[in-house]
Amino acid sequence: AHKRGATTLRMRPKHGMKVEFTRHSDGTKKTSQQMPLLGETDEFILLSGAMDQLLIRDKLGWDLFKGISSPGEAFGTRETAYCEVFVGDEYQGVFVMMRPYDYEQELRKLGANAAAQDSVYRLYRLAVEEDSERAKLRTQDHRGIFYERRHAPAGCDDHAAIAPYLQMLALNDDAAFAERAVQLLDMDSVIRYALFVQACGMTDNEQNNLY
Repeated sequence: AHKRGATTLRMRPKHGMKVEFTRHSDGTKKTSQQMPLLGETDEFILLSGAMDQLLIRDKLGWDLFKGISSPGEAFGTRETAYCEVFVGDEYQGVFVMMRPYDYEQELRKLGANAAAQDSVYRLYRLAVEEDSERAKLRTQDHRGIFYERRHAPAGCDDHAAIAPYLQMLALNDDAAFAERAVQLLDMDSVIRYALFVQACGMTDNEQNNLY
């Protein structure tokens, strides 16, 4: 297990966690376990709700998203559950437990060859730590917003797939931007996402956790 998060790691005493089941102490040889409500998995994450004392937003957000997701949809809803966490004998509090996305598995829902052709990036606004391993997977646009590569086809440049999108963002002409956006983006998906974020008041997700 290890801590996860960004702002919460620096500003809140309660940190999110990621737990992986492995056969060896060095983290190799992952093995699946049966988890309550989550089913069989070799890893899960614990959302701390550090900025939401009622611990409602994350759970409610995923439950609402389930209502607009189709069964088997790529990057659709995740099952979530509340749980109490102890590390040794020390009580850590109540967390929201969920299984993270398997990017290759989700991409295969889009087509048999999607995992070998498509890339996945995460958007966020935090400064890059140049000495971190993950910094090698990051790029930024002209506004200083960062994009971290989470999946790319074998042999592909880490940021080749997102380059046309970053070039589009730099366009100053509104008409040219709109024309290019229609070419690059799945507009139905963009509209659904924007409406969902507004309906749930998920301002942090709009800024930090766009996939």
